[in-house]
Amino acid sequence: MFDAGGLEARLLYARYGPGVVLGCPFGEMGDAWGWLLYALPGLVGWHLVHLVLLGLATSEVLCGRDAAGWRTIAILGGAGLAMVEVWAVAGYDDATNLRSARVGEVDFLYWKGLVWRGVGLATFDALLGWVIWLQGTGRGFVQRRNLGERVGDQVRLLEAVLGKARGLGIIRNGVGRDREMRGVLERYWVKDEEVMRDVFEEPEVVQAQRKALASVDIGRIGADAEKYVDGVLGGVQVIRR
Repeated sequence: MFDAGGLEARLLYARYGPGVVLGCPFGEMGDAWGWLLYALPGLVGWHLVHLVLLGLATSEVLCGRDAAGWRTIAILGGAGLAMVEVWAVAGYDDATNLRSARVGEVDFLYWKGLVWRGVGLATFDALLGWVIWLQGTGRGFVQRRNLGERVGDQVRLLEAVLGKARGLGIIRNGVGRDREMRGVLERYWVKDEEVMRDVFEEPEVVQAQRKALASVDIGRIGADAEKYVDGVLGGVQVIRR
């Protein structure tokens, strides 16, 4: 191939690598676009795989809402890396290699591209993972969620609590129906009452209770409770509207 193609074949090898030079069925010497079109799948193939992985990494189903918020930026950034590589190869000037007299002076763009592609993709993924981690842990890029999302979270939390309460009710019902387990439960509560009575009769405990009650500001607690209730009712009215 080098003997037949001469200097141009050597320049193509430095730019596109051995796979394109040896495997292109329609490229001819002097046809720059033919060689570029044949090399294009190899240039963008790994970037397409990278875009698929970015889509999975920013999926709300797999990685949560925080990661999904960065999907557009991730896809645009990944596509930008692919376009930069294609532009660098398509616009490469072979004049430097034309003047090279020794192998050490040849600029092997293909082999450098392999290295810089890996470095670029790894750096981009590291930065994306870092910003997602910052947002997910509340250290940065924190966005105030709208009222509907917050209400939805509270509803899901209440549903989880209700499920646990129902499970506890089933367990208690089963304990109440079994004579032996009911006896164990009754003995436990009798013992617990005796222990707690002894604890609350301790002088240190009585003194601590008096100090705690003396430091309680009933007025402030009532004002806080009223403020909380007003906030809840205001949120309900906004939702109804």
